[in-house]
Amino acid sequence: MKNKGKNHNAIGIICLIIGAGLIAGILFYFFGSKIVSNDVRYNFSNEAEDAANVYIAKTNSMGVADPTPEPTPEIVEEEPTPPVSDKKFYTFEVSTRVYNLRIRQEGNLKAKVIGHMPKGTTGYIYEKGDEWSLLEYNGTIGFSSNTYLILTEIPREELPSSFPEEYK
Repeated sequence: MKNKGKNHNAIGIICLIIGAGLIAGILFYFFGSKIVSNDVRYNFSNEAEDAANVYIAKTNSMGVADPTPEPTPEIVEEEPTPPVSDKKFYTFEVSTRVYNLRIRQEGNLKAKVIGHMPKGTTGYIYEKGDEWSLLEYNGTIGFSSNTYLILTEIPREELPSSFPEEYK
């Protein structure tokens, strides 16, 4: 009978070792291949408990990774700033040799003449074009040829208060 007891003890130890191996294998099968944090896989060698906790914390009850919520940005209300125009502003001086400079209804030589400016007249350009510019002289708003105007760029701050808003 003593031999039977030793055999039972040996069989019990073998079953215990096999059972522990099966449990470890099952744990590794279910947890080891799915434990991922920042695309790094954990192995169960020394950090089995930590890895299982990471897995549990990052998955739902079905074992599917929960999406990480994006941080909610803090809303800061700012004072609206008026748009800054890139428009350039100019003064003009009429530089004809002898005759007065014509002011025309449109920016071309065939347009109707609606006024004249003597040599040396100065003022502000409302809209500068490549060949013709829109300006005002004595209440008449029209176009004159840039060929006979000396144009000087100025900062917005130097515009007179009478400068029309629609041309700023």
